[in-house]
Amino acid sequence: MTLAQGVTMPRPLAGLLLARLLIHGVLRADEASLSTTAQANTGVSLSTSVTPVSANGLSLDVALQEAFSRSPQLAGLRAASDETDWSRQLALAGALPRIDLQGSQIFDARYSYLGVRFGGAAVSFPSAFPDSSLEASVRWTVFDGLSTWRQRDAANENSAASALDLRRAEDMLKARVRVAYYEALAASELADVADRNVETLEARLKVAQDGLASGVGVRLDVLRIESQLEEARADALAAGNRRSTARRALAAAMGQNDDLRPVVGELPVPDPAALAALPRRDPATRPDLQAVQHRVQAL
Repeated sequence: MTLAQGVTMPRPLAGLLLARLLIHGVLRADEASLSTTAQANTGVSLSTSVTPVSANGLSLDVALQEAFSRSPQLAGLRAASDETDWSRQLALAGALPRIDLQGSQIFDARYSYLGVRFGGAAVSFPSAFPDSSLEASVRWTVFDGLSTWRQRDAANENSAASALDLRRAEDMLKARVRVAYYEALAASELADVADRNVETLEARLKVAQDGLASGVGVRLDVLRIESQLEEARADALAAGNRRSTARRALAAAMGQNDDLRPVVGELPVPDPAALAALPRRDPATRPDLQAVQHRVQAL
């Protein structure tokens, strides 16, 4: 019998040859399935590959919620937005009437006595002063040269600018978490494919070694699979490192040092028609540029 590699060997038993062909057929079918799954994970093909969702996994909604709750930048911008919103009310203080109340109460009174001659006799009278006093004053500015209303307009502009800064920061954080999440999900699925590829090659190597020991296979098949297995193990190690790096990047975007929860979900498949129909965004509509314009108007 002559093999495809050009090596001639004695005719083996029919049963052993049939078993080898069946085993190779199963492994080739498994390799085809792995190739289809890898294409789905990398986005080359549109074949469906659903990742099972775990109850303890990390979904995109949970990642966004935790990132928004832990972000110190968003917390500071929310506080600044609340401050500028209250400054709008404070700016109207100049147009409101002002009432000042002041009171005092003497609890331990010690009177001084005054000597007065009354009917030829010296009489001592205590000097009188109030034990309780209350003062009230009302002030109302009728015209201040429109200074109050200009301060009110400036406060409105600053409040709008703070709200736009907060919106811009939320959009940037959301985009950062989404990108980090899908990178971690893709790296995890590619690492799983690399691990399955190693398992498949290990099974093929075991079959080739058994065939060589029984006289059915050749040494060339064993060496070829060993070479493929070493490359697959190196690829699996690199894929595992990329998965760890992407997972730490996602945890950093969420405001954590590390997160051991597995990333669950499905990779989105972009629609070319929807991407082509997206309108061009005017740079003037960016919230951060609009915030700068509002602050310029507030000067």
